[in-house]
Amino acid sequence: KSNSKVALHESAVYELADKGVKLIGVDGTSVATQSDSAKTHRALFNSDIAVLENLYLDEVKPGKYFLFAPPLKVGGADGAPVRAILINDYIFWGSKS
Repeated sequence: KSNSKVALHESAVYELADKGVKLIGVDGTSVATQSDSAKTHRALFNSDIAVLENLYLDEVKPGKYFLFAPPLKVGGADGAPVRAILINDYIFWGSKS
């Protein structure tokens, strides 16, 4: 049910990097358009912005979460599958707000 049609262009990556973005997560199969995929992913990598693609977000309610997304160890790869886990326990940020 996910798979939004949101996509970033290479130039947007540099704007996000200038704003201090460190992670981008999308429920689609890619954060980039098919025609610009390599350039966008390279720009993300060069800007030290991590990417989580294919997230299942349908049942996530708005709120504050702690994201835990450890990658599987894959030798010689430039990416790896993760088990993305959202934790909504307030203990991680010190108050129930």
